[in-house]
Amino acid sequence: MPDEKRVMEFLERVVADNAAAFAGVSTSLGIRLGLYRAMSGAGALTSDELAERTGLVERYVREWLAAQVAGAYVLREPKTNTYVLPDEHAAVLADSSLPTYVAGGFTMLKALYGAEDALASAYRSGGGVSWQDYGPELAEGVAAFFKPGYEAVLVQEWLPAMEGVESKLRRGASVADVGCGFGHSTMLMAKAFPRSRFHGFDFHEPSV
Repeated sequence: MPDEKRVMEFLERVVADNAAAFAGVSTSLGIRLGLYRAMSGAGALTSDELAERTGLVERYVREWLAAQVAGAYVLREPKTNTYVLPDEHAAVLADSSLPTYVAGGFTMLKALYGAEDALASAYRSGGGVSWQDYGPELAEGVAAFFKPGYEAVLVQEWLPAMEGVESKLRRGASVADVGCGFGHSTMLMAKAFPRSRFHGFDFHEPSV
């Protein structure tokens, strides 16, 4: 017989995971529709003010805000019925120039869930699932997810950590960036080392 206490502990975990999966759609919409960007640095806003800033329908913005408050992504002031996106949260969800920005991960969700049939078929046949089998949101999300990290550390830390590489790039070298995706890494290196030539390669043609 299963241990009832452990069953309940695991049940709570699965229910929380399930709730997070549902909440991910709300977060993805907030990124896609610019709601987090509109709230970033704006201070306290009503749902009407946020709707006006984003050009969206207030009724839906109000519901989105309620879901965000429930997840503690957005804070609500009951006395004024206003909403605030804390600066610390904006650094993760609103400002793509910061290395802490991870909103691209939510952009991938639509493509990942949309490929479930292809994945199920691969489980049965032993075949593979190509990037082409996913929607464009997967490549877009991956590029958006990794770009802040590339901007923060690729030229500043990763390349200098490779013995002799930085000096070769400064003198002039021919570089193949294999698996370049949208080319964010390729372009960053090209700008940092103008004497070198950078060539991006990726088997996913739409990305290139």
